[in-house]
Amino acid sequence: MEEYKIMPIKVGSLFYYRGGFTSNPEEYKTKEEFPILIFLIEGGSRKILVDTGGGEPEEMEQCGHAPCRRTYEERPDLALRKKGIDPNEIDTVILTHLHWDHCHNNHLFPQAEFVVQKKELLNAVCPLPKFRSMYETFEAGMIPPWARQKTKWKIIDGDQRLCDRIRLLLLPGHTPGLQGVLVNTAEGLCLLASDAVPLYECIEGLEQGKYGLSSLCADLEAFYHTFDRLRELQEKEGVKIIASHDFLTLKDGSGK
Repeated sequence: MEEYKIMPIKVGSLFYYRGGFTSNPEEYKTKEEFPILIFLIEGGSRKILVDTGGGEPEEMEQCGHAPCRRTYEERPDLALRKKGIDPNEIDTVILTHLHWDHCHNNHLFPQAEFVVQKKELLNAVCPLPKFRSMYETFEAGMIPPWARQKTKWKIIDGDQRLCDRIRLLLLPGHTPGLQGVLVNTAEGLCLLASDAVPLYECIEGLEQGKYGLSSLCADLEAFYHTFDRLRELQEKEGVKIIASHDFLTLKDGSGK
C-alpha cells in the first residue's frame, strides 16, 4: 500500500491581526506576520498540491487585501523546483477554498486537475457582499484568480475519497465550501484543515469544546459543527490537525 508524506511549503507572508484568526479582541493591537502555505503530498506516483497561494504583493495591495510579502524564490513553481519537484509533475491540485491567498497561482500547474467543492465554487461566483474582495469577484470589479485560465475542474459535493489514503472532508464555516484533506501517512492520520484552523491556538481548547473562530466567518453555526467534527476526528481517530497560517506548521514539516 502506498504511503503518503506531507510537505508544507511557504509561498509568502501576510500581515494581519492575530485576533482576525482567533476572534480574541485582545489580539487586535498590532499586525503580525503569518505564512501563506501550500502543501505537497507525495505517495507512489502521485504528486498532489493543496492550494496554490497568493499573487504578487503589489497586485494584492491594489486589490485591497492584507499587506503581504513574497520573495522571488517563494513563487510556488520556483519553491517546488527548489524541493526537486517539476510543477508539470503535479497531477492534482486540491483547492481548500477560493479565497485570494489559496488559489492565485493555478496557471503554474497546467497538467493538474483541480478539485473544488460545488458549494465553494457557487459561493465564489456570488458571495455575500462583505466577502467579495476575498474572492476577487466580478461584482468587485475584478476577474477571480480561479477564472483567469482554462482549468480542468473536478467539482465534488461533500465528503469524497480522492484515492486509497486521502479523503476530502467538507468543513464549512470560514467559507460555505471549505474542504480539508485527510491523509493517511506513515506517522498516522493528518488533516490539512485549511482556514478552519488557521492557527494552533484556535484548537487549544478543542478537547473541552472551546474553539477560536476566525473573524472571517460565512456561517457561524456551520463553523461550530465543523469544530465538533474536528474534535471527534481527534478523539476517535487520533487525527493530527495541521494549521494553515501558523509558523509552527513549518517547524517539523507537518505541525506540532
